[in-house]
Amino acid sequence: MSSVESPEALPVVHGTPAQRAVFYARYSAMLTWGSLCTAAFLPPAVLLWGNTDVAWAYARTLSWVGLKILGIRVEISGQEHLADRPAIIVANHQSNYDVILVGAVYPRRTVVIGKKELRKTPLFGTFFAATGNILIDRADHKNAVAGLDKAVEALRTRRTSIWVFPEGQRSRGAGMGPFKKGAFHMAIAAGVPVIPIICSSTDRVINARAKIAAGGLLQIHILPPVSTEGLQPADAELLRDKVQAICRDEWDRLESGSRVERK
Repeated sequence: MSSVESPEALPVVHGTPAQRAVFYARYSAMLTWGSLCTAAFLPPAVLLWGNTDVAWAYARTLSWVGLKILGIRVEISGQEHLADRPAIIVANHQSNYDVILVGAVYPRRTVVIGKKELRKTPLFGTFFAATGNILIDRADHKNAVAGLDKAVEALRTRRTSIWVFPEGQRSRGAGMGPFKKGAFHMAIAAGVPVIPIICSSTDRVINARAKIAAGGLLQIHILPPVSTEGLQPADAELLRDKVQAICRDEWDRLESGSRVERK
């Protein structure tokens, strides 16, 4: 079993009145932009039901404008590693803003595994389903397994990559939580590599809990693919632990670098 424990959320230090004013201004502008962008991309998504290129165009457009609204500049390294596909792409999950932040590197022919509750979100829920993404019910084991089987089939037959947040929930400023095994079972079953993506702390650029939208630099590191060649289903836990260790090391390296820059 993995020895990684779930991190505890850090205490929240709320922003000053001026910082909160900036946060709400940027939040309102982002909410408006997100709604407009989703409404604009919904018709083509429904007309071209299942077309993943609509999701790619949406993610890139949402991110390109959204990052400007939030005052965030993104530094990306390792983009060449996304050429090794199809693959299971695993990324750390920090907040609701992840869809805007990591949209800058969201690749073509990729779908996301999300919880079934997303389907109930106005506009976005329909868009999410229409663009070929996979919804699972985590509380229903049979349904969840069926969803993962559907993802494996997409990897094999449609050569579509799968984007997964293996922590299963947002870390909310608490570092990186333990990974679940589902993504690694899929990678082994489909015989595809795992590509880790690590995003530096989003709290420093947009912190909804503290009501601070400081903007600034966000680093996204795309790491070399981890092969699943020769692995059997029983090796999923070992693969999970290996990838988790790689991701945690990169997270620690990014955080150490950020602390040095702030001194």
